[in-house]
Amino acid sequence: MWKSKVGFSTDVSWPTGIGAAKNSGIVASVQSTPGAVGYVAIGNAVGAKLTYAAVENRAGAFVKPSTKTIAAAAQTAHFGPDNSASIVDPPASAKTAYPISTFTYVIVPRSSSKLSTTKPFLDYAVTAGQKFAPALEFAPLPPNVAAKAKSIIKGL
Repeated sequence: MWKSKVGFSTDVSWPTGIGAAKNSGIVASVQSTPGAVGYVAIGNAVGAKLTYAAVENRAGAFVKPSTKTIAAAAQTAHFGPDNSASIVDPPASAKTAYPISTFTYVIVPRSSSKLSTTKPFLDYAVTAGQKFAPALEFAPLPPNVAAKAKSIIKGL
């Protein structure tokens, strides 16, 4: 019923409420709508001083989002044959993991004429650039995820 009524994509047809584009639009809608509920990146929630909720994870713990609890979820990442990785709903063994975490992805066409400048930037982002992650409310990549990212970047 959900799939036929609401849909399945990154932009579904909600049966009620208002929609907003991007994190900044969602923040503005939540701030201007009494009782509103939204989902934004933790950096946007912190920056806008939004109140945010603890979510129950598979271990039965109610966990608030933070770089520490998102990092705990990221530690559970395993890669599929297509190089995809999910950290949503981590296993019960990850007692402090925030259960609705995700990675930030970059989509790079393999045939781009800009690969010679893009690859060094991406490599920096998953290596030395990681030191800036906590100040921006991002959890640094665990070593296995950074290594996998470097491998994928090298293969571009």
